[in-house]
Amino acid sequence: MNALANSFPLQPMDERKRVLEALGNPGYLWRSAEGIAAETHLPIEGVKATLQSMSDLAIRSIGPDDRGRYLYTTPEHYRAHASIFRRAFSALSDQVR
Repeated sequence: MNALANSFPLQPMDERKRVLEALGNPGYLWRSAEGIAAETHLPIEGVKATLQSMSDLAIRSIGPDDRGRYLYTTPEHYRAHASIFRRAFSALSDQVR
């Protein structure tokens, strides 16, 4: 990014787009807000607020991971990359909301 681009704050739709792109990264099934912030170069609080505002586009794990973080993905990404066994287990154990 050039210096001119860095001088203008991102608009909310730009942030949403960048967060969605990070959630769709094929290298991950689930993403932490911290991981998304690192990939997108957005502030962590902005990423958390964006994720909360995207409840129609992002799903959150039912509980935190072993580091105390909630994880996020999109329904499309989850269906495309999780095994059928994992999807069935998640549904039966109420792991995804």
